[in-house]
Amino acid sequence: MDSTLLRLKGQVATLATNARGMGDALERLKTSCGQTASEITHAISGTSRQSDRAIINTLHAAEAELGQAVAALRRAAHEAHQFATSL
Repeated sequence: MDSTLLRLKGQVATLATNARGMGDALERLKTSCGQTASEITHAISGTSRQSDRAIINTLHAAEAELGQAVAALRRAAHEAHQFATSL
């Protein structure tokens, strides 16, 4: 295997590892957003102000978008790993 392919294989394998690690970190952040939104909801127990609703809605939106990012990173990690092992 020539040096360009070896370098590319290493680069793509590193990308797969980094994508997997970032996906794991974002999954933890996603969980934290959901838990925090739930805790705020329980803490205010029906006496919410506009600012309470705003942070809860923002955290739920972040949770959903982080879920999409995690899925994309996991797909990228999988495809990069498959590609690197095929070289």
